[in-house]
Amino acid sequence: MDPNMNSLLKWSIKAATEEQSSGENNNNNNSGNNAPADPSRGLTPQMLSTLFGGPSEADLMKAAMEALRSDEVDLENKLIAFDNFEQLIESIDNANNLEPLGLWTPLVELLDHKEPDMRRMAAWCIGTAVQNNEKAQDKLIVLNALPKLVSLATADTTPVVRKKAVYAISSAVRNYQPAMDEVTKSLPEGYSRDKIDAGDMDAVDALMDKLRAHKPTFVTCTVDRMLSPSKPTSSSSGEHVVPLRGTRALRVDRARALTMLASGRHAVTGTRLSYEAQAIRPHLIPK
Repeated sequence: MDPNMNSLLKWSIKAATEEQSSGENNNNNNSGNNAPADPSRGLTPQMLSTLFGGPSEADLMKAAMEALRSDEVDLENKLIAFDNFEQLIESIDNANNLEPLGLWTPLVELLDHKEPDMRRMAAWCIGTAVQNNEKAQDKLIVLNALPKLVSLATADTTPVVRKKAVYAISSAVRNYQPAMDEVTKSLPEGYSRDKIDAGDMDAVDALMDKLRAHKPTFVTCTVDRMLSPSKPTSSSSGEHVVPLRGTRALRVDRARALTMLASGRHAVTGTRLSYEAQAIRPHLIPK
C-alpha cells in the first residue's frame, strides 16, 4: 500500500475513534465545555494529496528533473524547476528518494551544464540533499561527484558557481570521513594533502574558508574549431586527426590549459588536436 494511503487510513481510524470518545464524554458531561477535536489535526500535505488525487512529492521531483533535462524548456523555467526541486529535497525523506527515483545521476550530470546558473543550482541541490545525510554523502563518492565539485569550487569561471560548489563540499564532508578524504585527494596544488578529521569542525571550516577565498588564474587559450569529423586524415604517426578550421577563444583555468597542452586534445570536446601541443603555447595569453 502507498505509505501516504496507509497514513491516511490510520488517521481516519484515529479520528473516528476520537470523535466517538468525544461524543461519549459530552453525553456524560452536562457542562458541555469540552471543545470538539480539530478534525484536520494530523493530516499532512502528502496525505491530502493522496486523498484528492494530486501529484505526490516524488512525482513533483521527477517532473522537475524532466524539465531540467528537456531541450524544450527555456532557461528561466528550468531555474524555476530547479528551485522547486531544491525545496522538495530539503526534506530528508525526499533527499533519500533521489536514489530509488533514479535522480542522483542526472543531478550530478548537471554540474557540467554549459549554463552557469544550471551548474550553480545543481551544486546547491547537492549540498541540500547531503546535509546531515550519510546515505546521500556516500552516494557522492559512488558517483565520483566530489572531484567535480572541487573543480567547480576552484576553477569555474563564475563566482556564484564556485560559491555553491563550496557549499556542496561543506555539506558533503562534515562528519563523514570518506567524503573528506576524497575531497583532500582532489584539491589542487597549493593545498595540504594532510588528513583532515571530518569531525573537527574548526579544521573543516578552515578548509572551506580557503576554498571560498580561492581565486582561479585564468588564461585565454586560442584553439581551432572542429569541422565535421566525417573526413579524418592520418598523421605521420598513423593516428586519425579531425580536420579543423577557424579559431575561438576558450576561457579556461591554467591547470586545464596545461592539461590540454599535455594531452593534445580539445579542452571541451576531447577531440584530438591536429597540431603538436607546443603549437598552442604562443596563444596562451595571461588574462
